Amino acid sequence: WYVETPLGQRLKQQLIKDMTAVLDQWFGYHMLVIGLNADIPINNLTRVRRIMQVLDSQQHSREYCTGIYANDEELPIATESIDVVVVMHALDLSADQHQLLREVHRVLTPHGHLLVVGANGLSLTGLWRRLVALWPGSRSGAAREPGPRRLEDWLKLLDFAVAPVRHKVVIPAAGNSRWA
Repeated sequence: WYVETPLGQRLKQQLIKDMTAVLDQWFGYHMLVIGLNADIPINNLTRVRRIMQVLDSQQHSREYCTGIYANDEELPIATESIDVVVVMHALDLSADQHQLLREVHRVLTPHGHLLVVGANGLSLTGLWRRLVALWPGSRSGAAREPGPRRLEDWLKLLDFAVAPVRHKVVIPAAGNSRWA
């Protein structure tokens, strides 16, 4: 979606801009990327040079990172060994969001950083997905995006200091076929 649609490309550029501002300030020796690839060149956004990406059976490793085939909720990585973790929509798709966050907490160094990119479950799209999930025979009810407050509560339970949420709003321009 980030690559195939003009709206997705616009959102991708906004994400790259925000991620660059954040990741450029964080330093470490090891970075872990969990979730969708989204065709975002994370190696260009950070000073961390050793990047690992958790892959599923259908993803392929990027040239700038080491691929690890694993389940997001059971990371084969040593405790307190990663300086920066980027979670790209993995919480939106995870069957066990709490366990995913516990694994991220386990592998992060004591002063490590976590960047979570995901959909807002309380947005119009998120509410629409929840409504569709109620429909008999729907398969989309398994995973659900946590709302910003819920995610903040979960992170605080794991002793994370939480920075303000940055929202990206994507809406159509009134009376025009192009997107604003």
